[in-house]
Amino acid sequence: MRDLLDKIPQSRGKLESTIRKFKGAPVYIIELKVFGTACGCIGMLADVRGLQIEDIEVYQEHFVAILSEISRYIGLKPDLMYARTLPGSFEVVAFTARELCSRCKNDLASFEKPRPDLIILNKA
Repeated sequence: MRDLLDKIPQSRGKLESTIRKFKGAPVYIIELKVFGTACGCIGMLADVRGLQIEDIEVYQEHFVAILSEISRYIGLKPDLMYARTLPGSFEVVAFTARELCSRCKNDLASFEKPRPDLIILNKA
């Protein structure tokens, strides 16, 4: 358990510094959280400031690569990675890498974009 707790702050810093390097501008990862949901999904969520939807379009491969690397580092095997936007704006407010429970795998398998505020980055 202590190993995971040590990895979370390191991962937050790595995500922030990596995004800053490839974007070349200030980006802030306010929090990096590891979560478990009532349905059985597990994952990580990074609260982000300083990104716009156009950044996702330009750097999507880079976001997938760094989120995959950090996911593996903390022991996740995500089935789905997505960015969440602030509804009604162009601002990206979070990244999520999620190992789906069996119910959510079935629900999301048929959807390309399950909610209007989500931008799917990678789907296994």
